[in-house]
Amino acid sequence: MPSEAAYELGHLVVSAIRVISHRESRPPTLKQIGDLLGFAPEFVGLIIRGLEEKNIVKTVISAFDNRIEIQDHVGLEELPREAKGPGMDAEIEDFEKRFREKQERLENLFGSDDLEEEKGKKMEGMEDELKSFQRKKKIDDSLFQNENEEEPD
Repeated sequence: MPSEAAYELGHLVVSAIRVISHRESRPPTLKQIGDLLGFAPEFVGLIIRGLEEKNIVKTVISAFDNRIEIQDHVGLEELPREAKGPGMDAEIEDFEKRFREKQERLENLFGSDDLEEEKGKKMEGMEDELKSFQRKKKIDDSLFQNENEEEPD
Protein backbone atom coordinates (compact mmCIF):
# COMPACT_ATOMS: atom_id res chain seq x y z
CA MET A 1 0.00 0.00 0.00
CA PRO A 2 1.30 3.49 -0.69
CA SER A 3 2.96 4.91 2.39
CA GLU A 4 1.38 8.33 1.92
CA ALA A 5 -2.06 8.62 3.48
CA ALA A 6 -2.20 4.88 4.15
CA TYR A 7 -4.50 5.41 7.11
CA GLU A 8 -7.02 7.46 5.16
CA LEU A 9 -6.93 5.21 2.09
CA GLY A 10 -7.32 2.13 4.23
CA HIS A 11 -10.37 3.56 5.94
CA LEU A 12 -11.84 4.65 2.60
CA VAL A 13 -11.46 1.20 1.07
CA VAL A 14 -12.81 -0.62 4.13
CA SER A 15 -15.75 1.80 4.26
CA ALA A 16 -16.43 1.19 0.57
CA ILE A 17 -16.37 -2.55 1.19
CA ARG A 18 -18.94 -2.12 3.96
CA VAL A 19 -21.23 0.12 1.90
CA ILE A 20 -21.17 -2.12 -1.17
CA SER A 21 -21.62 -5.25 0.96
CA HIS A 22 -24.68 -3.63 2.56
CA ARG A 23 -26.18 -2.50 -0.78
CA GLU A 24 -25.43 -5.64 -2.79
CA SER A 25 -25.73 -8.19 0.05
CA ARG A 26 -22.40 -9.71 -1.02
CA PRO A 27 -18.74 -8.67 -0.92
CA PRO A 28 -17.61 -6.24 -3.63
CA THR A 29 -15.11 -6.67 -6.46
CA LEU A 30 -12.12 -4.37 -7.02
CA LYS A 31 -14.00 -2.65 -9.83
CA GLN A 32 -17.01 -1.92 -7.62
CA ILE A 33 -14.77 -0.43 -4.93
CA GLY A 34 -12.93 1.66 -7.53
CA ASP A 35 -16.19 2.88 -9.05
CA LEU A 36 -17.55 3.94 -5.68
CA LEU A 37 -14.36 5.76 -4.65
CA GLY A 38 -13.48 7.11 -8.09
CA PHE A 39 -10.16 5.22 -8.16
CA ALA A 40 -8.75 3.01 -10.89
CA PRO A 41 -9.13 -0.72 -10.15
CA GLU A 42 -5.34 -1.08 -10.34
CA PHE A 43 -4.89 1.50 -7.59
CA VAL A 44 -7.56 -0.18 -5.49
CA GLY A 45 -5.77 -3.50 -6.03
CA LEU A 46 -2.56 -1.95 -4.72
CA ILE A 47 -4.33 -0.73 -1.59
CA ILE A 48 -6.08 -4.09 -1.11
CA ARG A 49 -2.76 -5.97 -1.31
CA GLY A 50 -1.35 -3.71 1.39
CA LEU A 51 -4.42 -4.28 3.56
CA GLU A 52 -4.17 -8.04 2.97
CA GLU A 53 -0.57 -8.01 4.21
CA LYS A 54 -1.82 -6.50 7.48
CA ASN A 55 -4.71 -9.05 7.61
CA ILE A 56 -7.30 -6.26 7.47
CA VAL A 57 -9.07 -7.62 4.39
CA LYS A 58 -8.99 -10.87 2.44
CA THR A 59 -9.74 -11.75 -1.14
CA VAL A 60 -12.25 -14.52 -1.71
CA ILE A 61 -11.41 -16.20 -5.00
CA SER A 62 -14.21 -17.98 -6.82
CA ALA A 63 -14.56 -19.49 -10.26
CA PHE A 64 -16.26 -16.35 -11.57
CA ASP A 65 -14.65 -13.40 -9.81
CA ASN A 66 -12.62 -12.21 -6.83
CA ARG A 67 -14.42 -10.46 -4.01
CA ILE A 68 -13.02 -8.55 -1.06
CA GLU A 69 -14.13 -9.13 2.55
CA ILE A 70 -13.18 -7.37 5.76
CA GLN A 71 -11.16 -9.66 7.99
CA ASP A 72 -9.99 -7.49 10.93
CA HIS A 73 -10.96 -3.83 10.81
CA VAL A 74 -9.08 -3.04 14.04
CA GLY A 75 -5.83 -3.33 12.09
CA LEU A 76 -6.66 -0.04 10.37
CA GLU A 77 -5.57 1.81 13.50
CA GLU A 78 -2.04 0.44 13.11
CA LEU A 79 -1.62 1.95 9.64
CA PRO A 80 0.73 4.96 9.38
CA ARG A 81 -1.09 8.26 9.64
CA GLU A 82 1.59 10.50 8.13
CA ALA A 83 3.57 10.45 4.95
CA LYS A 84 6.90 8.65 5.27
CA GLY A 85 8.50 9.88 2.07
CA PRO A 86 7.88 10.63 -1.53
CA GLY A 87 5.27 8.43 -3.07
CA MET A 88 3.76 8.14 -6.46
CA ASP A 89 1.27 10.96 -5.89
CA ALA A 90 3.65 13.63 -7.18
CA GLU A 91 4.51 11.54 -10.21
CA ILE A 92 0.85 10.82 -10.93
CA GLU A 93 -0.04 14.50 -10.63
CA ASP A 94 2.83 15.41 -12.97
CA PHE A 95 1.68 12.79 -15.48
CA GLU A 96 -1.92 14.00 -15.30
CA LYS A 97 -0.77 17.60 -15.77
CA ARG A 98 1.25 16.70 -18.87
CA PHE A 99 -1.68 14.64 -20.19
CA ARG A 100 -4.10 17.55 -19.71
CA GLU A 101 -1.67 19.93 -21.47
CA LYS A 102 -1.36 17.52 -24.39
CA GLN A 103 -5.15 17.17 -24.57
CA GLU A 104 -5.56 20.95 -24.58
CA ARG A 105 -3.04 21.29 -27.42
CA LEU A 106 -4.90 18.67 -29.42
CA GLU A 107 -8.24 20.32 -28.72
CA ASN A 108 -6.83 23.67 -29.79
CA LEU A 109 -5.46 22.13 -32.96
CA PHE A 110 -8.57 20.22 -34.01
CA GLY A 111 -11.36 21.94 -32.14
CA SER A 112 -10.71 25.53 -33.09
CA ASP A 113 -11.99 27.59 -36.00
CA ASP A 114 -8.42 27.94 -37.27
CA LEU A 115 -8.69 24.57 -38.94
CA GLU A 116 -11.88 25.62 -40.73
CA GLU A 117 -10.26 28.89 -41.81
CA GLU A 118 -7.26 26.98 -43.15
CA LYS A 119 -9.54 24.67 -45.12
CA GLY A 120 -11.43 27.66 -46.52
CA LYS A 121 -8.22 29.37 -47.63
CA LYS A 122 -6.98 26.16 -49.22
CA MET A 123 -10.26 25.74 -51.10
CA GLU A 124 -10.15 29.35 -52.33
CA GLY A 125 -6.60 28.83 -53.56
CA MET A 126 -7.64 25.68 -55.39
CA GLU A 127 -10.59 27.52 -56.99
CA ASP A 128 -8.29 30.31 -58.18
CA GLU A 129 -5.87 27.76 -59.65
CA LEU A 130 -8.75 26.00 -61.42
CA LYS A 131 -10.05 29.28 -62.93
CA SER A 132 -6.60 30.29 -64.15
CA PHE A 133 -6.10 26.79 -65.58
CA GLN A 134 -9.38 27.03 -67.50
CA ARG A 135 -8.42 30.45 -68.92
CA LYS A 136 -5.05 29.11 -70.06
CA LYS A 137 -6.74 26.14 -71.69
CA LYS A 138 -9.01 28.42 -73.76
CA ILE A 139 -6.03 30.46 -74.92
CA ASP A 140 -4.04 27.33 -75.78
CA ASP A 141 -6.95 25.86 -77.78
CA SER A 142 -6.94 28.87 -80.12
CA LEU A 143 -3.35 28.10 -81.09
CA PHE A 144 -4.36 24.76 -82.59
CA GLN A 145 -7.11 26.07 -84.83
CA ASN A 146 -6.55 26.32 -88.58
CA GLU A 147 -6.16 29.77 -89.97
CA ASN A 148 -9.03 29.09 -92.38
CA GLU A 149 -11.45 28.10 -89.62
CA GLU A 150 -13.40 30.78 -87.90
CA GLU A 151 -13.70 30.88 -84.16
CA PRO A 152 -17.13 29.86 -82.89
CA ASP A 153 -19.01 32.59 -81.10
